Amino acid sequence: MEMFNKNVAKERLGHLKKSQALNPLREVERYFLKQVKKYGIETSYDVLAQEIPYFKTLAYTEYATCFMIHPLNQDLRMTQIVEAYADDEAEEKDFVSYFKGNIENKIANKYQDRGTDFDRYHTVDNLVVLPGSNKLKENTCLNKLIFTVSMMIMYTLNHTQLQPIR
Repeated sequence: MEMFNKNVAKERLGHLKKSQALNPLREVERYFLKQVKKYGIETSYDVLAQEIPYFKTLAYTEYATCFMIHPLNQDLRMTQIVEAYADDEAEEKDFVSYFKGNIENKIANKYQDRGTDFDRYHTVDNLVVLPGSNKLKENTCLNKLIFTVSMMIMYTLNHTQLQPIR
């Protein structure tokens, strides 16, 4: 079990400590590992990779206080997401309220003792969540991205006056 292994945490997280809100996932991880072992499927904790389509490894991690499982193949991962989104399950689940409750109860953060003083920030109309470099390099033509960013910078410099970030 790697998710709550202290040596793994020290190696991957350094001084950070996982939130106590994740503790219920210990039992989920234990159950998951027991079940996949029955079928000879390998597991990999908190890793993304590009494994051959007829995979033998399931990756798992904690995400937003949930236990997330996915194959180590980009095409299969994307298919899994699309099919889950398109599912017409009769019983609706209110995930928005679940995640909103986590934020309001200050348990959404994966790590302990992280700042939660958000009152000093002003309200915004849009939020950009930047992907990690592993996602970016996997799904984006970097030359097109560099070109797009350079065009945006040129446009900004030519058409607007730069404003200091507050």
